[in-house]
Amino acid sequence: MQPPPSGHYYDPGYYCLGVDLEETSDNIWCNSPFCTVPSQYPPIQSIRVQFTKCENENGFIITSPNKDGTMKVQNNSIIISCDGFYLISLKGYFSQELSLRLQYRKGREPLLSLNKVKSVDSVTVANLAFKDKVYLNVTTHNASCEDIQVNGGELILIHQNPGGFCVY
Repeated sequence: MQPPPSGHYYDPGYYCLGVDLEETSDNIWCNSPFCTVPSQYPPIQSIRVQFTKCENENGFIITSPNKDGTMKVQNNSIIISCDGFYLISLKGYFSQELSLRLQYRKGREPLLSLNKVKSVDSVTVANLAFKDKVYLNVTTHNASCEDIQVNGGELILIHQNPGGFCVY
């Protein structure tokens, strides 16, 4: 069935202020000039990175297996391009005891600080800003960083309030 000439496409993500809806097999058509498209936000900023090895000078090396993420890794840090709250998940199992800090800005307290642990499974929310860089800082106690093996090392960041200040 073809839509009426005055009809406007209606989708569950759209708002139709009119009451004349006509349903076809695949679509719903709004017979009103008051159908509007909601404002579009940019894609939600998110990234999932892995850390699988440790280098003495760089600490844990983070890599992004998905190249289609909306955030990027640069110089072993996750670059923040949008202000706002971020849900942060950090997981991993280590072959030896270590201390781990999740940093975001030099000279500031870490987002997460763990001392003498063999595993981490933490979730937190942090207010981050444009130009912040999220990175891992590791301190070993009885071995060199290169001797530490990591299993399931994963760091995830998801922006929680899109539509604010962003620089792409």
